[in-house]
Amino acid sequence: MAGVVDKWFPFACACATPGYLDDVEHTVKRLAEGDTEGMVFRDEDGRAYDAENNPVDVLGRG
Repeated sequence: MAGVVDKWFPFACACATPGYLDDVEHTVKRLAEGDTEGMVFRDEDGRAYDAENNPVDVLGRG
């Protein structure tokens, strides 16, 4: 039972948070239109990259 709760709890929170799904839909629409300006993507280690796979300094260092 705990595994089911662990799996679905984040989705339930997202659905219960006003505006969250609107933000997700807006992001999906932007991606579908090729508009990635200002978006930051992260790899499995948490490193930040832009849409062209260039490293991004999200902390403003360097």
